[in-house]
Amino acid sequence: MKLCFFGSPLVSARILSDLIDFGVNFEIGITMPPKRRNRGSALVPTEVEKVLSANSIKVSYDPKSVIGVADFGLVVAYGRLIKNDVLDAVDLVNVHFSLLPRWRGAAPVERAILSGDSVTGVTLMKVVPELDAGPTYDRFETTILPFESSASLTLRLGELASQFLISKLNNGSKDNKVFDISKFKSPIPQTGEITYADKIDKSLRRVNFLEPVTSIERIVRIGGAWCMLGEKRLQIEDAQAVEDTSNDFEIGQVIVLESEVFVKGIDGLLKINLVKPEGKNTMTAKAFVAGFGGKNAKGLPILK
Repeated sequence: MKLCFFGSPLVSARILSDLIDFGVNFEIGITMPPKRRNRGSALVPTEVEKVLSANSIKVSYDPKSVIGVADFGLVVAYGRLIKNDVLDAVDLVNVHFSLLPRWRGAAPVERAILSGDSVTGVTLMKVVPELDAGPTYDRFETTILPFESSASLTLRLGELASQFLISKLNNGSKDNKVFDISKFKSPIPQTGEITYADKIDKSLRRVNFLEPVTSIERIVRIGGAWCMLGEKRLQIEDAQAVEDTSNDFEIGQVIVLESEVFVKGIDGLLKINLVKPEGKNTMTAKAFVAGFGGKNAKGLPILK
């Protein structure tokens, strides 16, 4: 059986690399085209393209390239819908980072964290034209750890998915490592409540200190959380919600308590660990506060 691989980001590349290291042979890999990180900079290939090239596997940016070349393939965070002509020619299994039908769509890990889900997982699903609606072959669950970010959870799910996929290899043999196609037949239709994991834009990542601090913590955990410091943006990169019953400070006030930095919220405190002021590098909250010369609330800013 000839295999192909669809994927683009780091988590996809790690799964691909794990499978190659175990001995799985891929005929071709499909990934997104290289992009420039900054204006005028050189084009940078995806993490998947780097792994493909390092292992002398053909790289293509056109999904149709698999037609006539492969008859089975894996899809891991590819980044684009795959059209019918490809699906008619190749059996594709999607490694989706949620417990379908919960969180179909582009941001399943982020949406699980934002919603306060206690568990998530990986579902192996037959790729069909409708977004993440295909019948499923198998799945596993894992607990979402306290304070776990979407980035770290995604990579952990990828590691678990690699182990899960390797278990699908033909007898786990040390030679002739091919996927046992019989394990990818007779999929079961999805059942349960359908929810959608729409892409999260910058406006949804803005912190509102009038919201519960647990909700703010979840926004920080998915990455890109920001608020306003005067006329400039302040990105909050690491923070935890803390219970607090005092009413001594204004909402959004930066304060220092026992050498730790907090922001007053409507129902508690947000303990700030790392921030990135606009135009500056990431710094500790203590370094941020030191820039204002403040040891207490007097003289420290209010965030909005």
